[in-house]
Amino acid sequence: MPKELIYQPELPDVLDALKQNILYGFNSQKIGIIEKFDAATMTASIQLVDKVSQGDNSVTRALLVNCPVEMPIAAQGGLTIPIVQGDSCLVSFNDTDIDNWYSTGSTDSEPNTLRMHNINDGIARVGIKSKANVLTDYSAEHTKLSYIETSLILDSLVELKNSQTDLKTVLGKVTDAFTALVGQGGATGTPIVLPTEIAAITTEINKLLK
Repeated sequence: MPKELIYQPELPDVLDALKQNILYGFNSQKIGIIEKFDAATMTASIQLVDKVSQGDNSVTRALLVNCPVEMPIAAQGGLTIPIVQGDSCLVSFNDTDIDNWYSTGSTDSEPNTLRMHNINDGIARVGIKSKANVLTDYSAEHTKLSYIETSLILDSLVELKNSQTDLKTVLGKVTDAFTALVGQGGATGTPIVLPTEIAAITTEINKLLK
């Protein structure tokens, strides 16, 4: 019987297979969904959306737990936002083990282990949106800070409003009330607020608010 021919792979094929094997275990960035957020520790439990292959099957990854969540916060100020279950996030995986840094905050600690780009060294950034969940009222013309139905909008003027009213309307009612009191104050009928002063206040409000 003739001998069975054994396939001898070419060097480029061997190198390509080696590269794919290395990249398969390399974690860079992954999309995740917040399952639970702990405000006290600023960490989250996160379900990564991509599944992992096991033989002929694809299985859901285990939850990332105690994953630090990045926010725009520094030593003397910052911005916090409410993070809830279902929020999407981008998880980046650090080059080296972050355990010692996370536990102590030390800037010169050695990595706790030799792991690199490991699934256990993720840092989450909340805010990325899928096409199905983009903001319906996103504006490229101004800066907006919002919470449910309350918003602060910044451009050349400032607008602060909620579902009930807005700041300019409230201040307008105040100046209207003062206007109604002109000529009614004091025993001698001296105006509580002069009409020119009310007009000046209204002008300043209009310079600031819309």
